[in-house]
Amino acid sequence: MTLLTASPLTKSYTADDLLRMVDSTGLELVGGQLRKRTVSKESSRVALTIGRLLANEADRTGEAEVYGADLAVEVLSPNDLIRNVNDKVEEYLSAGFGIVWVVDPVKRHVMIHRRDGSVTKLHENEEISGETALPGFRRRVAELLK
Repeated sequence: MTLLTASPLTKSYTADDLLRMVDSTGLELVGGQLRKRTVSKESSRVALTIGRLLANEADRTGEAEVYGADLAVEVLSPNDLIRNVNDKVEEYLSAGFGIVWVVDPVKRHVMIHRRDGSVTKLHENEEISGETALPGFRRRVAELLK
């Protein structure tokens, strides 16, 4: 005999819930669900480089402050699922971010998603800008991938 039972309801979380958690290290919020975030050494290094470059420009111009939230930047890790990345991009845009960069250190390109629905793919030899989030920021994509 097989007994089927209903699965328990999945709790939906908010960004505030995640911020209140004592140990949220390694977790991310996608579509109201907590997911374990697996990052690689490479993606962590690239994310830090991007944050440093953006913060330097913001400090120089005073046009913005960098908290990791002025411009949404998602650096891909080898284990990231494209479905999850797309969900996060949509959440960033729905939350009011005008621009979302999805940085792929392996393929060495950046996909720029905008609130108006346009998407631009830039390769390492092309220039990326902060657009409206940080207008004075301009770098070759390769500089982000160092």
